[in-house]
Order: sequence, then C-alpha cells, then structure tokens
Amino acid sequence: MKITTGLIFLLSFAISSAFAMSKEEFKESAQDKLEMIEDKLETVEEKMAGAQGETKAKMENAYEDLIDQKDDLKEDLKEVSEEASEGYEEFKKEFSDGVAELEKKVNELLNS
Repeated sequence: MKITTGLIFLLSFAISSAFAMSKEEFKESAQDKLEMIEDKLETVEEKMAGAQGETKAKMENAYEDLIDQKDDLKEDLKEVSEEASEGYEEFKKEFSDGVAELEKKVNELLNS
C-alpha cells in the first residue's frame, strides 16, 4: 500500500509542477514580448525626434496611444498573473482532494 500511496503522491506532484511551469513560461514569454514592444517604441520615439509639423503631431498622438495600450497590457498581465495564482491554488487544493479520494478508493479496492 505504501508504494501505491507514494506513486499517487509523486504523480500529483509531477502534474502540479508541470502546471506551475506552464504558467511561469507564459508569464516570461508575455514579459519578453512587452519588452520587445518597448524597444520598438523607443525606435518610434527616435523617429519622432526627426519629424516635423503635422507628421510629428500625428506620430506623437499615435505614440501616446501605443504607450497607453502597452501600459494596459502590462497591468492586465499583472492582474491575470495574480488571478491565475489564486485560481491555481484552488485548483491544487481540488486536485489534491481528488487524489486523496482516489487513493482512498484504490486502498478500499485493494483491501476488499
């Protein structure tokens, strides 16, 4: 019975670790994309410096809109990451409860 309990625990731990990695990988990828956008926005800023008149005004307006969108995306990522953590913890609890129930049923079956 100890082997069965140990295997179930290791399986649940491995699955939990896989979910955590995926969430972290997504967060890192999204942050990398935002950094790439920030680099491109710096290039736009440099290009604006050489523009004049109406062209410069249009570029400045578009640039400000893009900065706002980038900032909104950063905030959304932060909120999703926080919510995902809370949801993930709930998932882990429910998953652990499910594993415990499964283990109980397996043990009952083995002992019947």
